[in-house]
Amino acid sequence: QGEAGWISQPAFPLYGRPIMQDTKFWGLPGLRVLTRRMVMSSRTRYALVVLSALGLAASVAALYVHYRLITEPGYTSFCDVNETVSCEQVFQSQYGTVAGIPVAAGGAIWSALVLMLSTWGMRTPKSDDASRAAGYVFLLSTIGLAAVFYFAYASFFVLRQACPLCLTMYVSVIGIFLVSSSAAG
Repeated sequence: QGEAGWISQPAFPLYGRPIMQDTKFWGLPGLRVLTRRMVMSSRTRYALVVLSALGLAASVAALYVHYRLITEPGYTSFCDVNETVSCEQVFQSQYGTVAGIPVAAGGAIWSALVLMLSTWGMRTPKSDDASRAAGYVFLLSTIGLAAVFYFAYASFFVLRQACPLCLTMYVSVIGIFLVSSSAAG
């Protein structure tokens, strides 16, 4: 039981079967709240692992390209296809870094977190640890989706550029969001 004014367990819709729990909410002891326990299938977890590994690979490649662009002024990336399909234009724009740190570093950290949570949750599918990991993956996917919308807008509509590595990350994040949200029911 939580302290008065707090729900002792999450009361938002999660994965799996509904359960009833006793809570104290705003000083009302014994309030019953319907919640769901997060239980994901092995196929869902496999999809999350594959998509997060794809995002991690794209982010690490983007970090490599970004580093080479900074250290070697004449460097031409493998993803510079033409004037409108170019990683270089995106990475060297004002949207390529946040506080001097490449955006791809955030993508690599985000992807690594999702990958760790997805593989950690695969160990014992119906455990409390797996339930928590699935909830964190859904939360991270929602945050990642917001970031993808912002950077995709900046890339496509402000810079008028398409970055293949960025597009790979967008697909990864959107896929992770769709998989984790569809598992939420």
